[in-house]
Amino acid sequence: MDRRLNEAVLRGDVEAIQKLIEEDSNIVKQSIEGSLQQTILHLAARLGHVELVREIVKLFPEMVSAENRDQETPLHEACREGRVEIVRILVENDPSIAYKTNLWDKSVLYVACERGRIEVVKYLLHNNNMHMLLMLEVDMSTTSLHAAASSGHTEVVKELVKVRPDFAWKKGELMNGCSSGGATAIQGWSADHPSPENYTV
Repeated sequence: MDRRLNEAVLRGDVEAIQKLIEEDSNIVKQSIEGSLQQTILHLAARLGHVELVREIVKLFPEMVSAENRDQETPLHEACREGRVEIVRILVENDPSIAYKTNLWDKSVLYVACERGRIEVVKYLLHNNNMHMLLMLEVDMSTTSLHAAASSGHTEVVKELVKVRPDFAWKKGELMNGCSSGGATAIQGWSADHPSPENYTV
C-alpha cells in the first residue's frame, strides 16, 4: 500500500485521504501492507475513525461488503472493537452484511459477544433489520450466548436471554462450557424462569 495512504488512515485524516483519491481513485483498492488483505475501510473501522469511515462509505459504498483473507467485512472489525457508531454507519448502508460470517462461521454478533461489546450487541439485537441474527445460530454447536458466557461477559448474556429466553436452555453443554461469570448470569436467570417442557428455537 502507498505509505501516504497507510499513514493517513492510521491518523484518520479525511482531508489527506480525499487528496490522495483525487490524484488516483484506484489507490483505495490497495490492501494494507502486512495485513490480512484488508481494505482501508477495515482499518478505519477497527481504529474507530468515524468521519473517515463515513467518507469512505460515501465515496465507495461497495467497500462495505469487502472481505479480507479471513472472510471478514469491515463490520466484523467494528463489532470486535466495540465501535458502535461505525457499526451503525455500515449497517445503515447495507443491512445484509450483518449476516455474513467469517472463515470460522462467526457472525458479527458472535464476535461482539465474544469480546463483551454490550452496546454493539444491543444495537444489533434491537435493530429492525437484524431480527434474524440469532436464528442463524439455531443449528450451530457454539452460539453467541455460549461465546459471551464462556468469556464471562455477564451483561451480554443477560441481554441475549432477554431477547431470546429459550436460548438459555439451548444445548446441554452450554452451562458446562461457561466461565463462572457467564454461568452465574444464566443460573440467576434460570432460577426465575423454569425450563419449559417444550420450546421452539
